[in-house]
Amino acid sequence: MIATLAQKIAAHGGEATILSTDKMFCQLIGPRVHVVDHFAGRYLDEKYVMTRFGVRPAQLLTLFALVGDRSVNVSGVKSVGVHTAAKLIG
Repeated sequence: MIATLAQKIAAHGGEATILSTDKMFCQLIGPRVHVVDHFAGRYLDEKYVMTRFGVRPAQLLTLFALVGDRSVNVSGVKSVGVHTAAKLIG
């Protein structure tokens, strides 16, 4: 729901800021969609995503599929971590 609203706002020329600690929202980061980790007091941008995950925001979904996510009980590819997944994605 949050992602859909943020994308619709951006598509209509507005700007959306998502306050969350959930890394899944980072895939939405772009010129009109922003993510703020309100607990850390940190603005998450494309540079943050590249540094933390080694891929662009639009590539995060693929990275998460390869790595998996224990917090939502999604298994990834065996022996593939963030670094390896980023290399595979290119």
